[in-house]
Amino acid sequence: MKKTLIALAFVAAAGAVVAPAFAQDSTDLNGFFVSGTAGRATVNKGRYNGHDMAYGLQGGYRWDVAPGLKLGVEGGYTDLGNIHAKSNYYGSPVADRRESNMHGWNAGVNAHYDITQNWYVGVRGGLWAFQGRGITHNDLSSRSAIDKTSWYAGVGTGYNFNEHVSLGVSYDHYDAKKDGLNLSTNVPSIKAEYRF
Repeated sequence: MKKTLIALAFVAAAGAVVAPAFAQDSTDLNGFFVSGTAGRATVNKGRYNGHDMAYGLQGGYRWDVAPGLKLGVEGGYTDLGNIHAKSNYYGSPVADRRESNMHGWNAGVNAHYDITQNWYVGVRGGLWAFQGRGITHNDLSSRSAIDKTSWYAGVGTGYNFNEHVSLGVSYDHYDAKKDGLNLSTNVPSIKAEYRF
């Protein structure tokens, strides 16, 4: 519930910033930026098969490298939510009431290309140092923590309301494999960005 309220507050704040920007149409994207995402993390890996609210915060810098094309660096934090592990008990699926969670820090690069003056497409990717807590490997009674540095990648599109504000959608993949356990997660989300 707490994460849902945070995500709704984020989307409401983005709407409040975006509303007065409809009349402007400049797309100078050079410089520092911050962005936030709110979406749905989905895992479909063995005993982990479910979804939860996910959110992320990023910051970075972009440079003009060609007309309409910007390249940049980014860093941030992503929380992939809580998933209940499942097991079979005499042929019937049983969910563990205790939650397992995944979160981590990322550092990478991004590209932002303006299709038109207002519409853009983007890609991103890099290293993701994840931590998982309350993870079960073989049975629901055994719980542990895992951590590793892996990778993330994503694509997105959206609308630049002015030189400072954009709103869009993105689809990101976070790779999370360790000790024979695969908790890699896909996250479709809404993304808001502010450029300084």
